[in-house]
Amino acid sequence: MTLQTIKGGLVIPDGFMTTSAINSLTMDAENEEIAFIIECPKAGDITDVGFITGTVDQATNGLTVRIEDVDESVQPSVPDGNLAAAGATETGIAVASNTRYWANLDTALTVTAGQLIAVRISFTTWAAGNDVDLLMRSPMLLGASLFPYSLLNAGGWTGNDDFPICALRYTTDIYPLAQGFFAKTLAYDLFNNTDLPDRIGLYFKLPFPARISGISTYMDVDGDFKFVVYDSDGIEANALYTSRTFDKDVRPATLADVLFHNIAIGDRPSIAKDTYYRVCVVPTSGTDTRLYHFTFEAAADMDAMSGGDEFHYTANNTDPPIEESDWTQTTTKRPLIWLTFDQFDDGVSTGGGPTVGPFEVGPFR
Repeated sequence: MTLQTIKGGLVIPDGFMTTSAINSLTMDAENEEIAFIIECPKAGDITDVGFITGTVDQATNGLTVRIEDVDESVQPSVPDGNLAAAGATETGIAVASNTRYWANLDTALTVTAGQLIAVRISFTTWAAGNDVDLLMRSPMLLGASLFPYSLLNAGGWTGNDDFPICALRYTTDIYPLAQGFFAKTLAYDLFNNTDLPDRIGLYFKLPFPARISGISTYMDVDGDFKFVVYDSDGIEANALYTSRTFDKDVRPATLADVLFHNIAIGDRPSIAKDTYYRVCVVPTSGTDTRLYHFTFEAAADMDAMSGGDEFHYTANNTDPPIEESDWTQTTTKRPLIWLTFDQFDDGVSTGGGPTVGPFEVGPFR
């Protein structure tokens, strides 16, 4: 097996990130409802629809979730009022604020890959004072039309400028994402070189050998910092790569978050398959750096994002780390760090046995 170069490299996890804004749509009047127009990412049987609440002031008798067909004769296309199949609904879902829910359909819905569906969410019965927010995520390309998209029915369907935070669960227990993010919140760590932890980053593995060529991240850098790529043992002295120190003043404005895009790794370390490594932000001064991360209700929900739950959060609990146990992983958090790989194993086996190509159906896109 030989590492082969891909021109320009490929980004894993998916480098398409949203802004820091998590927005919401509100239902607070009789007959108001929210819908997501999405495409089924694979063929199979959908058993559950996932969504996340924002503030819930009241939801007497809960919410109803339906999967309907889409009326494509109008713009924007909207739910057509007909269940996609008998039983593609759940009623009376009790909800509270800031919580992820899976609406379990009465009957699994069989779909084809690419099938267009509408997820329609409403109050099961109206009661005065009902008021529920559903979370959405603001896109980076502001002003652009979106797909998938969300709608609010407040006397007529109108399009919304945010991506729906929604996921589909299939009977295979995989969580293919309905082209959005299924993160519960966007939060951050403030840390500097006097703190513990003072090394925070991405803990990841791939199912094939590869070579790292670049690092991207989204953070606020009020202090100088560097990137460090740690070997599988997590030992500081055995780091595979340590970048130059990045000066906090090399940015277009102060008090602004910075998207560091594809920072080149000079030594381009190769990594083994099925082996965990770390890429960390390491402050070099006593001034705080702000590194953002997504949080999830459960580790399995992260499988709705590129890379799945094998790309999650790590931080040192000893300074400096001198063994693997000097690190703590959090499987329900994902730092906003993504990597460019410019070489992948070609999958050619000299032993005559079966090989697995680098991209299979699953969390790698």
